[in-house]
Amino acid sequence: MRFDVDVDDGDRLVEFPAGTPKEKQGEFREHAKQRLRCVIPDCRAPLTGAFREGTKEQPRRPGFQHLSGTGHEHEPERLAHQMAKAMLAHWARSQHPDLVVELERSTPDGSRRPDVTVLGRSGHRVYIEVQYSDLTAAEWELRHADLTRDGSTAVWLLGHRVPHFRRTKSGDLAVGKLVQTMCAAGAIPLWLDPIRQEIITAWVHDDEFGPVAPINATAADRWDFIPMAQCTLTRDGVMTPDLENLLRAAARRRAAAAKKEAEVRAHEEHRRREAAELKLAREARARLGCLAGPRLGALSARRPDPSVRP
Repeated sequence: MRFDVDVDDGDRLVEFPAGTPKEKQGEFREHAKQRLRCVIPDCRAPLTGAFREGTKEQPRRPGFQHLSGTGHEHEPERLAHQMAKAMLAHWARSQHPDLVVELERSTPDGSRRPDVTVLGRSGHRVYIEVQYSDLTAAEWELRHADLTRDGSTAVWLLGHRVPHFRRTKSGDLAVGKLVQTMCAAGAIPLWLDPIRQEIITAWVHDDEFGPVAPINATAADRWDFIPMAQCTLTRDGVMTPDLENLLRAAARRRAAAAKKEAEVRAHEEHRRREAAELKLAREARARLGCLAGPRLGALSARRPDPSVRP
């Protein structure tokens, strides 16, 4: 394991110090046993540090590990999920020390238990969900609706492993129905790599307004890795520079579409008024014709015949 949690420092995520000098390694192992715990919440097996390098034929990555004999081995997916939650909670606290940040706190109505909840001073909640296991678009719509029903913000961070992070044969990032549904709903997803402590933003191409989210695409050919330190936590959720560009471009696109729609409506209204005015003019001419006909006939009847002498 590359990360563990320091219980005496607000559950701060601790990265394994692979470059520790040999004379300091024993001291760190003792420190790990006394102060650090596994990122898996229900795991209380003691930890130690393994400053191993292995051989060229069998390389071994340095990292935290449980003491031998404890029998604790964790699935990579669960380990990454728990690591991500701990990292996000610590990051949120560092962003806003005055706000309340809680792990796996139930929503007020008790319908959901998001991974991380950030409670603002105004009472507004930002929910952060980390999704490593498979999730259908329909399931996501239900969960997202439950989380945002009272006006709260829900942010979705997809895991950096399969099934959510897959490369196509051409090397692009595969996009499925789940991501398309999220983008169409305005909840543009991000991907999270807790090992590298980076957030990934993906898009398909740029148009006249800027980058385009993968709403109707099956793959994203552009993405960027942003260190968590360069991301911000706002009322609207986790924000990366690339996500800000995507949202600004989407706003410009909506404004342009609204302007075009308004122009079309104005043109249609103008044509409707012209047609109405033309109809009124025709009806007026028709009425004048009806009135003029009998009057001209009466005048003709009273006009004297010049061939008749008095």
